Amino acid sequence: MKISKYNHVLPLDSKYSIIYNSVKKTISKIDNRYLDNLNNGTLSKMDIDVLSKTGIIIPDITNEESIIAMRHLDDIMSSTLDLTIMPTENCNLRCSYCYEAFRKGKMSTESQRIFIKYIKKNLYKYTGLNVSWFGGEPTIAMDVIEKLSKEMIICCKQRKIPYQAGMTTNGYNLTYDNFCKLLELKVRHFQVTLDGMREYHDKFKRTINNKPTFDTVFQNLKEIHDKCTRNTFDITIRTNISIDSLEDIPKIIKLYHDEFGDDRRFNFYFRPVGNWGGDRVKNISDSVFKKSDYSKVYAKLAESDLKLNYRMYYLELTKNIDICYASIRNSFIIGSDLQIYKCSVIFDSPENQIGFIDDTGKMILDECKMNKWVLTGLKGGNLDKCTGCILSEPCYNSTCIADQVRGISNYNCPHMKDGLDSLLLLFSTNELYCKTYEYTEEVV
Repeated sequence: MKISKYNHVLPLDSKYSIIYNSVKKTISKIDNRYLDNLNNGTLSKMDIDVLSKTGIIIPDITNEESIIAMRHLDDIMSSTLDLTIMPTENCNLRCSYCYEAFRKGKMSTESQRIFIKYIKKNLYKYTGLNVSWFGGEPTIAMDVIEKLSKEMIICCKQRKIPYQAGMTTNGYNLTYDNFCKLLELKVRHFQVTLDGMREYHDKFKRTINNKPTFDTVFQNLKEIHDKCTRNTFDITIRTNISIDSLEDIPKIIKLYHDEFGDDRRFNFYFRPVGNWGGDRVKNISDSVFKKSDYSKVYAKLAESDLKLNYRMYYLELTKNIDICYASIRNSFIIGSDLQIYKCSVIFDSPENQIGFIDDTGKMILDECKMNKWVLTGLKGGNLDKCTGCILSEPCYNSTCIADQVRGISNYNCPHMKDGLDSLLLLFSTNELYCKTYEYTEEVV
């Protein structure tokens, strides 16, 4: 046996350490005596069993780099069809940091008809269909979502392949009635943004008519929590933290804990506000975190005594590879006018405009542009810089694919790298995420 190259050790106290293994996908609270025996070369059979389960030690013949590379290849060349669909490119809000231009509106009846034709003609090529409803704001086009969802569900049932769907929404129109409709349409995963406490949220997230939005969004989420008895969904409340709202994190956590902390269907995701482009980001330029300061957000989370469900962070650390959807071969963004893109951030970039669906329901792709996204994802980023990094697996050396495609040499590490210790502390007291291994003497 040998020690894995991909262990990250965080000493907790004299008795325990937290060990994250990014290849085995484990976060473990380990009695330090196991580690002492490992360092001293005095491992018992029981020690070997525990350390093998956690991925801390591995068989001598194991090539971890090849495991990572093959997982990466499998994810990029996935045989499922991943569609991010924009039923409308308009929005009912005007958030200060939003990068979208809102020049296009709702998907027309004719475009809906053509899209359905595309699904019927092409679904046989794939082993499953994953749909993400995006925009604009998708809930202002509920009729489009209903029509397209019903057709896609029927097609998948006929082909005997799985169908799943999620939605990114500002939550303003996510009333209990709309939520129930979406559940019936097999939308199971929701991401809703609440940018902190009421005063701060309403400063930056207002309606197109300049009205505040916090109370409406929060009440919608509370009603779902209080009324819905089903366990077939999850809602991620995403909170974008700026320099100005950093000190509010304890208050935000208490608010979430008091209202949703007992409901495992709700999980919480705090992200530093970044510059995603567009003219409106200038409105908050002084509040945007530098990459080097991202760790401050995660440190604040770790300081809180109130434990929330931080499932999104757990998935980021433990899923196979954090592949950017833009590099996956069969992943496409379908605009409301049936234009096709790879990235949801740089819609106006010529490199991102890779094709369209024609009147016959055929996807017409610029193969050169398309291949550039996929091949860039396959090769990863700056291998020399990244070799040996603990996050080689979840990151796979893949800095922003869009930057690479556009020739921007900006090799940034994943946002959670500097805050890894803080994130592991969040998991250390949660048995769902972190298994504890007490030391046991081997019985002879």
